[in-house]
Order: sequence, then structure tokens, then C-alpha cells
Amino acid sequence: MQATVLVPTYNESANLESMLHALARVLREGDRVLVIDDNSPDGTGELADRLAEELPFVDVLHREHAVVPGIGGIFSHAPVLKAGVDDVATAGPDHAFRKLQCPVAKVLFNILRTQI
Repeated sequence: MQATVLVPTYNESANLESMLHALARVLREGDRVLVIDDNSPDGTGELADRLAEELPFVDVLHREHAVVPGIGGIFSHAPVLKAGVDDVATAGPDHAFRKLQCPVAKVLFNILRTQI
């Protein structure tokens, strides 16, 4: 079973690194994290790129012209990202989680809630 955790960001440079390292502690082999940055002026996108070089499970999508910025916008990507994975969950850099009809979000929420 593979999971993809979507992490929408906008001005989250202060929170992103701790979030990704927290996810690193609980993700299973084959799980992925996709950081979706909405052209953050605080450098979040650049930080995400640097962290993706360090953390092999992280990918970054830059949305330079986000029509729906923030967490609302990622739902337009969910059906496409669901292909090839068993579960999709969202996790905000502020450590907020949202389920997309999948058990992995509940598991991640419960584990991370106790570690952060």
C-alpha cells in the first residue's frame, strides 16, 4: 500500500521543515509527499526544493498562478494524484490534517499528534 501526502503551502517557510521531518518519521517505504507551493513570497518554494534534494520521498509542485491558493487548491489535484497510490491525505505545515477518504490520514494524524 502506498500513500501520497499533499502538503499545500503559502508562506510556510517557518513550518515546512519541521513538518517534513515529522512525516519522515512515520512514512512507510514507497510513500510520497508532494509539497504544493502557491508562489509564496517568503521563500517557501525554494525551501521546499532544497528539502526535496535532502529527503528522497519529497516532490515539489510550484503553482505560480494559483486560482485557489492554499488548501482549497490542492483538491483539484487529488484525482490525478490518486492514480497509482492507495491513499491520499493532506497535511498542512502547521500540522493540520485533512482526510481524503483514506485511512492513512487518520494514522498519520494520530502518530504526528503525539510527536509534535
